[in-house]
Amino acid sequence: MHTSSLPVVALTLGDPAGIGAELIARLLARPDATALANLVLIGDRWLWQDGQRIAGLRVDTDEVPSFAAVRARSDTQRPAFLPIDSIDPAQVHRGRAEAAGGRSVLQVLDRCMDATLAGEVDAICFAPLNKQAMKIGGMQHEDELHHFAAYLGVAGYFCEFNTLGELWTSRLSSHVPMKDVARYITAADYVRALDGRRTLKRQVDSALEGVDALLLPTLPIVAPPIGAATVEVGSSREPVRNVMLRLTQLFNLTGHPAISIPCGETRDGLPCGIQLVGRHKQTPELLQASLSCEAFVTPRVLSSSWRQ
Repeated sequence: MHTSSLPVVALTLGDPAGIGAELIARLLARPDATALANLVLIGDRWLWQDGQRIAGLRVDTDEVPSFAAVRARSDTQRPAFLPIDSIDPAQVHRGRAEAAGGRSVLQVLDRCMDATLAGEVDAICFAPLNKQAMKIGGMQHEDELHHFAAYLGVAGYFCEFNTLGELWTSRLSSHVPMKDVARYITAADYVRALDGRRTLKRQVDSALEGVDALLLPTLPIVAPPIGAATVEVGSSREPVRNVMLRLTQLFNLTGHPAISIPCGETRDGLPCGIQLVGRHKQTPELLQASLSCEAFVTPRVLSSSWRQ
């Protein structure tokens, strides 16, 4: 039987006293919701039904007995639903941060992470949580991010990025007062970040051994239309900003000098660029290499003999 090759993404309903179930109902009611992922919703049956009722929507799902059964589905047009019993409706009071709700959230999230560790789930998307409820419900960390890291055994650097089209934010603190932010940026965290940067620098230095410069595309795509939020890469669509920075941002981090020069056009007449990357503190040498490269490329560009 043919199985789907789409990534398996687990969805949770968030804090049972919040708006998560309603938001997930509205999300899954969209016609394009299942186009790019094999979705599996996990949560209490009564909470999912309540979320649909509040949203005024009905979302058909295919019930599954376990996470392991999700990847084997051949038809992923409807989300899968894995029902569990994590909290009784009588324990939920709307808008309140309570231990029962926090325990429910932790049970669902831990179940998702177990599935991730087992290779049954590729990503987890959770509806709004209540950190206070999670803390009084038994969470031993200041936020869910650190809970995830501890549960999954992440020993290195980790952080949070939130993206919406071309807009992205990186979270420095976990909803703590500004006066306390510095307390969470430890010397150990800073040293780990510097170690990671040094590792990347060594790798680029190694690639430059025996050569004057590295030559690579400036962008992995042709110029996208103005205002485009996503672009097709292979068989998937990705945010334009992420793709456009993919081959250049590394050298901003490692400090290697880099330059982009024109390199002809595509068959559709869109300009192309090639990027040269030089050794540390050898910007004049990189400029000389780029002039030599440009002298070779420009006549061919002008004669229109180079087309993608």
